[in-house]
Amino acid sequence: MTRAERAAVREQWKARVADYRASGLSAVEWCKANDQKPHRLWHWIREFEAKEASTQECPKWHPIQVADHSTSEGGLSVRVGQATISVSRSFDPTLLLDVVRALSSLC
Repeated sequence: MTRAERAAVREQWKARVADYRASGLSAVEWCKANDQKPHRLWHWIREFEAKEASTQECPKWHPIQVADHSTSEGGLSVRVGQATISVSRSFDPTLLLDVVRALSSLC
């Protein structure tokens, strides 16, 4: 099978999987109605899910920018996305970590 033929089969199965998902039928019902084998449908569903999972990027930390190295209290300001966090010298590291994680999940 040539590369073009494999690509055509892949596109055909993408359309079939989309049709199955939109149908509201069980896999067995859809396969009977479309003259397909359930194991082939499940194979392609797993194939597309694995491909999608491998192409998704893992969340990454955003680079931080320190606008001013010190505040009047000797702390610093940290930007996470659009948010700016002012941190004093006597900050709670656990609280800062929780806030940064929460903001990172939103950015």
